[in-house]
Amino acid sequence: LVSGGIQDARGVALVTAELYEPGPALVPARLVYPQLALGGGFETLLFLTCVGSAPWVGTVELDGGSWPLNQPWILDGIDHSGTSGFEVHLSQGETRKFVLSSPAGPFSGWLEVRGTGGSAIQDLTSAYFYNFTAQNQLEDSTGVAPSEPKAAVWFPIESSGSINTGLAIRLAPAVMVFSLYGQDGQLLEQTQQNFEGARFFDQIFSQVPANFVGSVKIESGVSFYLTVL
Repeated sequence: LVSGGIQDARGVALVTAELYEPGPALVPARLVYPQLALGGGFETLLFLTCVGSAPWVGTVELDGGSWPLNQPWILDGIDHSGTSGFEVHLSQGETRKFVLSSPAGPFSGWLEVRGTGGSAIQDLTSAYFYNFTAQNQLEDSTGVAPSEPKAAVWFPIESSGSINTGLAIRLAPAVMVFSLYGQDGQLLEQTQQNFEGARFFDQIFSQVPANFVGSVKIESGVSFYLTVL
């Protein structure tokens, strides 16, 4: 429902109300990766390729609450501490690799890619990886798909001596309902929380059985972005 507003530069106020239906085929305005891991052996790799018919120009924005303004971070070997992102310029068909790291201890946030100057996000393709290095040896490299906005999502989880499922949320609405289900589909616990960033699921629910396999359902009245870790 769109109501009121200003008609033109003269400031004539509108007293009308209209219903607007955008339809199902909305074009995304950005690429969103809700989890960004840096420091403590973690680095994030972002690959971007221009697949459109013209050069692509945009920005990569980093955020995570109070950081990166109070956390050091490095882009392709150059210190970017105190900044919140960087610009991207790609010629037609060009691919670039961006390596983000930090000399600090491990911390997390999120990353968004947006087009500027008429560059559309659908003219861009991406690949995204977390690397973990210990004693100068690459121990693990995990690829992550960009997140899509959802108002409800249901996903399997596991917890054992060596495995714990986590999740990262971006643009969390004021109220989110988290429901924990057992392997048999029975509801074990339900809670309402609001947070952005990364948490393990046993930090959300008060009682999680040992060696647990089940599922979590998240619901809200507003779309959000989620990555399961």
